[in-house]
Amino acid sequence: MALLPSFFVMQATSGGPYLSVPEDLPASVPSGFLKFHEKQIWSPRAKFEAEQAKTGDGTLVNIRCCYNNKYLTVHKTDDDGYWVIASANEPQEDQTDPSCTLFQPQTGEQGRVCLFSVGMSKYATASTGGADDTDWADGLKISDSEKLDFNIIDWETLVVLPSQVSFKYEGKYLCSRVIETTPYLRFESGLEAEDPLVVHQLFPTSDGNYRIKDLNSGKRSLCCPQFGQQKLLRYGKIFSCNIFGRRAVVSADPIFNRFVMNNEGKLFKSIYPKLFQDLVGANGVIAAQGDQHRKLHTIASNMMRSDTLKSHFLIDIQLVVRQTFIKLPQNETVLLQGVCRKQAINLMVNQLLGVSSETLVSEMAQLFSDFVDGCLSIPVSLPRFAYHTAMNVKKNIIKKINKIIFDSRKGDDTNNGDGGLVGRLAREGCLPDDAISDFIINLIFAGNETTAKTMLFAIYFLTSSSDACDKILEEHQNIRNSRLELGGEIDMLTWEDYKSMSFTQHVIDETLRLGGIAIWLMREAKENVEYQDYVIPKGSFVVPFISAVHQDPNIYEGATTFNPFRWMDPGNHDKRSWRTSPFYSPFGGGARLCPVAELAHVQIALFLHYFVTFYMWRQVKEDNMSFFPLARLVNGFPIHLTKII
Repeated sequence: MALLPSFFVMQATSGGPYLSVPEDLPASVPSGFLKFHEKQIWSPRAKFEAEQAKTGDGTLVNIRCCYNNKYLTVHKTDDDGYWVIASANEPQEDQTDPSCTLFQPQTGEQGRVCLFSVGMSKYATASTGGADDTDWADGLKISDSEKLDFNIIDWETLVVLPSQVSFKYEGKYLCSRVIETTPYLRFESGLEAEDPLVVHQLFPTSDGNYRIKDLNSGKRSLCCPQFGQQKLLRYGKIFSCNIFGRRAVVSADPIFNRFVMNNEGKLFKSIYPKLFQDLVGANGVIAAQGDQHRKLHTIASNMMRSDTLKSHFLIDIQLVVRQTFIKLPQNETVLLQGVCRKQAINLMVNQLLGVSSETLVSEMAQLFSDFVDGCLSIPVSLPRFAYHTAMNVKKNIIKKINKIIFDSRKGDDTNNGDGGLVGRLAREGCLPDDAISDFIINLIFAGNETTAKTMLFAIYFLTSSSDACDKILEEHQNIRNSRLELGGEIDMLTWEDYKSMSFTQHVIDETLRLGGIAIWLMREAKENVEYQDYVIPKGSFVVPFISAVHQDPNIYEGATTFNPFRWMDPGNHDKRSWRTSPFYSPFGGGARLCPVAELAHVQIALFLHYFVTFYMWRQVKEDNMSFFPLARLVNGFPIHLTKII
């Protein structure tokens, strides 16, 4: 019973619909038919109760559907299929009875749970449909040969809040204010809970979280964290505060930020929580320090030179992108956030591991997806927490990387292509095996987040900017037409085609300016540092506030507005040089400039090419950006896709 909470919700796949009793059952299926259909985790149709069985060894349960108050049992169809439905009025614990309601939850992979039907001595799985009737699709079926690990969510962890709330802290209420036409929030005294300025509306999301809307302005927070914005307005571009109980210096001054980044390893060092370092590994470019970091960064940068991108990655990127698009449903609504994340992980796995088998790519992509979730979660090392899952997943990733290393050294590329970057590192012998694993894991983590979110946010911004959307479509149609005139392969671009995507690069740069995942950086002063009139004590946190610079109205006209045309102005050309400009740092800077930045640009540009030329799309639901706990669109950005090529 411990594997199942008393009350729970069940998914066949993480992020997918929840098992429920559908509202409108077709006549072809029995009453109580269960289907992975419900999109709202809060729905009473998706709530189940696990009751300890009175017989057995303590591991058996009867499962009750809370919506219709029926117990799960097995139903036999005319074609000898067996389905789990909620139709039993009472528990039946006679294991020889065909209507036995006993199930045994068993530990699955990565913290999931599989269900064993005691009466049938077989496992439950999610169906893809009956032999002759798709009404049975996505039902809970008993399988002769398969089993599925289900994602279980404890119902008791879902918090139900009123639709309207006020937030109070130390006697002050969070209220809406407008400064220079920009709405923002701050805590103020002298207000009451019923004051319209302090009332906020809560919108429950499908996965059990909430979105918060300020009723006074009608807006949701889209830009930099409000805490930082309030401090900047009050104290100026460089101020001190406490972060995690330690003194910190926060800066929205572009020149000081560049000074900090350029003095990495000299006056400042990067710092991360220990549990995060344990997860990403000590031998990766993220956590390594000093000579080790310089060595790893040099290796990564050399591997990502433009000649390498042209010869090793350009064609592979396009093959992976097109393969992902082939599998997208046609003329249906999809969550683009999930599509972009899968696309980015598939790309990184293919290029860094050199994996060519579609099955192995999918397997590795799922492992890295779970790993990335853990890196961006609260570090609680207990079963079923994302961090704990990620630690276990990392062991599996290392095993697979070690196998690629072994195969590369003996010249066996049957399953792994050429081994990608892993194979080259193994053959060159520039790093020990354990360092190769951490090195690759770090690159995939860093590159995946930047690539996935920039792909997503670019389409999000283009959707509401018709001029920019028309311009980028024109650019990519011209590329296709020019290839057609030359008699070349239309659907496989060259390096020259990529370099001709000037407006696409403007779109990418503008997306990174407004929606870059590196909101701020975290550094620590290695000694007392004097800068102009400031003295930064040794051991202080130093936080370059990157997004505040990117959205500074004194630097960019219409700073919070998506406008890729701004980069066509010759006066902005120097600003957008992300390697050297103090005003634009989406990939960090100095010794820790992201080594996969060029690769990310190529991946995003090619993704945009195929997306805008292959599809028409329309947004089907309002969505907004959030940067807590990580950069995302709160509703996953649902769009309706129509294929045009």
